[in-house]
Amino acid sequence: MTQKKEKKKVNIALIGKAAAAFAFPWLLALLYCAIRGTSVFTLFTPAAGNNDCLFYYKLVEGITSFGLPRGYFGFNESHALFGTLAAWSPVIFIPWVIWGLVFGWKFGSVIVSNLFFFAAALCAAVVIVRPKWKNLGVLFALLLAFPSIPIHLLNALPEAVIASFMILFFALALRGAQESKNTPYAVFLYALGILLTLMRPYMVVLLFLPGFMLRKKKAPAVIFTVLAAALGLGGNAFIGHFFTSAYFEPLYDLTAVKLLLGGKIIDAVKYVKNTVWWVTPGIADYMKRAFTMGLTAGTQYVVTLFLMAAVFVLGLSNRTGQYGKTKAVNLTFAVQVFLLFLAIIVFLQKANEGGRHFWVFAVAGILLLSFNEWGRKTVIEEGILLILLGVFLMRGSLVPTDYDIPMKNDKLRAEISAWEEVFQEKGVEVSDSQGYDNTVIWVLTDQKDGESEVTAFGELFALPKGMGINCCLSDYVKGNISSLKCRYLATVSGGDIDKMCAKLGFEEIGRSADVVFYKRAD
Repeated sequence: MTQKKEKKKVNIALIGKAAAAFAFPWLLALLYCAIRGTSVFTLFTPAAGNNDCLFYYKLVEGITSFGLPRGYFGFNESHALFGTLAAWSPVIFIPWVIWGLVFGWKFGSVIVSNLFFFAAALCAAVVIVRPKWKNLGVLFALLLAFPSIPIHLLNALPEAVIASFMILFFALALRGAQESKNTPYAVFLYALGILLTLMRPYMVVLLFLPGFMLRKKKAPAVIFTVLAAALGLGGNAFIGHFFTSAYFEPLYDLTAVKLLLGGKIIDAVKYVKNTVWWVTPGIADYMKRAFTMGLTAGTQYVVTLFLMAAVFVLGLSNRTGQYGKTKAVNLTFAVQVFLLFLAIIVFLQKANEGGRHFWVFAVAGILLLSFNEWGRKTVIEEGILLILLGVFLMRGSLVPTDYDIPMKNDKLRAEISAWEEVFQEKGVEVSDSQGYDNTVIWVLTDQKDGESEVTAFGELFALPKGMGINCCLSDYVKGNISSLKCRYLATVSGGDIDKMCAKLGFEEIGRSADVVFYKRAD
């Protein structure tokens, strides 16, 4: 009878912890918005400061409405061989598509789905790992003190969904490392590792962890790991070739790899050295500005690199107890972050984009640090991280300086409604066929009165469902104005391209103070 009561108490406690974990992201979102003087219920996705949000939202809208967008998403008239999708792996937004098919896809859907997936992942992690209350409290405290968490959850950016899968991955890894029979956990880790690699190729490093779990079965471990890596990388390459469109420039600089494959080892080393020399100062400046002005991308670099070092130290420790067998898990995380950092410097070469990639690992690292066995080292490391986050908060990271949550914007909401009416009146709609006839060229910037001006993109959320958006540079448009492959064009109202379109006899669909829409002359 006593054992039954104890088991019942454990189950009740676990249910309480799981419920708290599921509720936490929702409460965090409410709290963050309240601090910012707004409400999560009034956030307006089209008001996002990052134009990637437009592409992600309209891509998912097209898929949920027609199976695939009817127009092309691309850059400088590029488009995928199949699927008419943009430059990112479509696997990234499959969870959003599922959500949209079940619940519908509206402006608030992406925020609700981000919160749900993140909350569900935290809840599942608690059920899988079964941490103590103090471990869970540390997790909540660290996430609460990191403003970058709600900023990502409340935007139409996929990092929240990717982080959710990362949470599941490392939760299963922690539990599997403690079990004597861990083959089922290794199978799930292989599946999640392949999925994450299909999203982003550098995630392939994670696949060595389930292989290590199966190390006693040497041949199967090697075979499964190689097959999983081949499926992940091969699938990513297949998706990239057939389902994504070329960006303005290559997303990754592979010069060093090409030099190595060509046998020019010394030249490859020199190239890497020079790349490190000019890229690293940019990242260092971001990190410096994390302390001086709370720059979001900078805080993500500092937090993730600190977690890499902290978790690495834990991985080297000979620990016993509930989490004492997780050395490989901690070391895998540290190695993955280190290699990603090198990849950002050598291949990506964009400090701002690197910060977004690092954010996912900041979330996973906070989970690992929080769920490691309570001890002097973990307490010290968690305390240092809390102090760092406190400094960032005081320096201004609570109100981000680079990109923000999509605040309520009644003016933009009214403009989108007005454009929807204009499009309906002028017969702007998608046809049954896929192609350029269902595509709008969105001129990224244009010259107006001698000054460069960004074309407003918030109003493009009003485009009919399934319409494709091809983002083009102004020089490209000016050089190909008479032969552009599109039905419609959106550019700066009063800009040089606006005047060119009028001169060529394009039909003006509508105009606002910021943007003008044209229909190409047949």
